[in-house]
Parts: sequence; C-alpha cells; structure tokens
Amino acid sequence: MEESDKLHRVVEARMKLKARFEEKMRNTPSVSDTKPMGSGKINRHGMPQLPVGQTATTKWPVLDLGTQPEIALRDWRLKLNGSVENPVTLDWDQFMALPQTHDTSDFHCVTTWSKFDMEWIGVRLIDLAALAQVSDSATHV
Repeated sequence: MEESDKLHRVVEARMKLKARFEEKMRNTPSVSDTKPMGSGKINRHGMPQLPVGQTATTKWPVLDLGTQPEIALRDWRLKLNGSVENPVTLDWDQFMALPQTHDTSDFHCVTTWSKFDMEWIGVRLIDLAALAQVSDSATHV
C-alpha cells in the first residue's frame, strides 16, 4: 500500500473518530448546561478548570505497586486490536516514528486530584485509534 493511501485512510479515520467524540461531547450534560459545574477559570473546552469533587495539587502524586517491570526496547510491542478494522502491532521504533504532539492541559485523576497546566509530549490516542481504524460498533477505546 502506498504511503499516500495509508495517510489518507488514517486522516479519514481520525476525522470520523473526532466527529464521534464531538457528538458525545455535545450530549454531555455538564458541557451543554448554561453554567457548567466546577470552579476556576474557564479552560479551552469551555469548562471550569477544577471539576466538582476534585482538589487542586501542585505535586505529581505517584501511585504504583513499588515495582516496575524491566522490558528491553527490542522486546517492546504495542498491539492495537479488538473492535478495529486494521489490527496493528508496533515495535518501539515504529511507535516513536509516529507524530509526536506537544500539549499543555490539565490532568484530572479519578482519585480526585487535579494538576493544572501539565506539559505533555507523545503520541495521541486519537492517532493510534485512527491507525487501527476503530470500528463504528466499538463502545470503548
């Protein structure tokens, strides 16, 4: 398959995913309310910076089991499969060759802490989902 065809398919799949996400966001009550819940300045998504029930922190809480597996980069693999049209397995070099995005955004953890203005660099999930071409029937990614 030619690179231009592959790129075209990835772009089309990404736009399809983006449209699905935007539709879900339009139907999310807190976004569509006349006055969204939360506190603080309004972020780029039109929401208060601190969601209800969250506590702002200036630290980065580390939550792990105390051990991290050692995996040689030559053995590292990322598999994108399941409810997808194009199952993909990437090795480390292939993964790192994907477009890297720089972003500054707020992080809201399910354990109720929030940290503002975090700087992130990496491959976006939406780009991985587009590469694998997530099926229309998929309910979780």
